Amino acid sequence: MTFKISFTLLSLLPCLYAYKIDASCSGNDASLMKTAAEQAFDMASQAYDALTVTGMRDSNVDRLVELLFCREGQTAAELDTSALINSFLGIRQMRNENADPGNNPDEVVIYCNMDRLEERDDGWYDTESGVALADPPDHQLQECRDKKDRTLMYTWVPENDQEQPIGPGQVTICPWFLQYSRQLKYKTFKDISSKYLKALFQIPLSTTKLGPFEPIDTVNLLDKVLLHEFTHTVAGGRTDDVNWPDNEMFGKAYGWTSCKELAKSGQVGAEFNADTLALFGSGVRLLKQEPPSYITDDGRITKNNPAAKRAVPSYFEYPTSTAPSRAFETFITVIKERRAMATAFSS
Repeated sequence: MTFKISFTLLSLLPCLYAYKIDASCSGNDASLMKTAAEQAFDMASQAYDALTVTGMRDSNVDRLVELLFCREGQTAAELDTSALINSFLGIRQMRNENADPGNNPDEVVIYCNMDRLEERDDGWYDTESGVALADPPDHQLQECRDKKDRTLMYTWVPENDQEQPIGPGQVTICPWFLQYSRQLKYKTFKDISSKYLKALFQIPLSTTKLGPFEPIDTVNLLDKVLLHEFTHTVAGGRTDDVNWPDNEMFGKAYGWTSCKELAKSGQVGAEFNADTLALFGSGVRLLKQEPPSYITDDGRITKNNPAAKRAVPSYFEYPTSTAPSRAFETFITVIKERRAMATAFSS
């Protein structure tokens, strides 16, 4: 009887999630990653609070839920949000730093290089744990190592032969993205001045041969990318990068347009797609600004409240571009060019 009571009490206690910034992140890099991680935890906490508020939920939160997670014709009230809530709760609980995570799969280690990973004839190995990367997406690791700018970070959870987690999740920032982030004037969302944000969303968005990318996608700073990666961990719910052939550039449901299309299709649960959760976190963060900002249906950022009966003019409204289309090699190239232009306009 005593054993059963003790077990029940323990089962009600929150999981002791935590994170560690590896020694490969030294000096300013360690500070940069800690700041980005803290802001990712803030986003997860805000998203969790927005979904679990007592009483009636904010109509703009419900609107984000419907845009990003609901199939065609489904309302936010009809959606089971338990998976979302658990993901954001787990990430929020991960906020504790632990210098020695051991083999605890509930924890996460952030790395700033790939020195521990070794490419062998039969695949990639983690030399620290001695474990082969299960079903490794070789192209992502190669792109990460070879400074190809389609892969920003890579997350992996060590598993045994039964596919059970046996060690902390590993989030590796690709060397090229770390170097790029060091040089950014605005490294995380909190660094962005209102002058810069105004300039960023007034720049005409070029349309690539692979389809348009929306203004909300350009706020792809370290904190948002880390939130995406954290959802892949045990604490974050082991989300996936869901295949989405309509995204010709990546073949995955990355970005506002693809995430919306994935949800409306009803084919796969959007609540298990990492970028969808990260975009939801971005949207809630905008709602928490003073004054709040909103994401329009087509991915623009505005000061106009979509839930209000009357809208007021806003400099955040994103104008329709009549500029000639330009082809970019990758989504990241779009982000780089737009940020460079915005920085020039705001300086």
